[in-house]
Amino acid sequence: HPDDPEVWAIADQYRFGRSLLGAPVVQEGATMSTLYLPAGVWIDLWTGERHEGSRWVTVDAPWDRIPVFAPAGTVIPLRLGERGQLGDDTGNGLSLTEGLTWWMAVDPNGTEPGGDADLGIQFARGRDGRLLVSLPALDHELRLTAPGYRTTSVPGSSSREIVLERL
Repeated sequence: HPDDPEVWAIADQYRFGRSLLGAPVVQEGATMSTLYLPAGVWIDLWTGERHEGSRWVTVDAPWDRIPVFAPAGTVIPLRLGERGQLGDDTGNGLSLTEGLTWWMAVDPNGTEPGGDADLGIQFARGRDGRLLVSLPALDHELRLTAPGYRTTSVPGSSSREIVLERL
């Protein structure tokens, strides 16, 4: 965010790739972290909580996870373990598709669609609150997950529409 002077002097948080903002805890024993979120709506990767940007926020930072945020509307490809939970052991296999999960940063208060043109995925919340996901043709199994929705496993096949139900 080169146009936001607030970020210029921040030394203890960073962007990771195009879609993640990480803020490692640098104070020993700290269980909370105060960090700056640039303009936009940000979704906490761990909790799914929504945060308005262009402001400083204080969030939980237990010893076993660092604060990580994604802009609302983005899709994060993750390799997760058998249970599909963040932080679980993923083993040390070499497969790029085993445990592949696409985590969608859905704004719980918003109505804007999201997606990733490079991955070929689009999503939008329907009037009934369910999440409508458009997928490209895939030759491997994939899990879809979003905060507030049931995780769904999708077998590889031609392009299609998937519906994720609310929890």
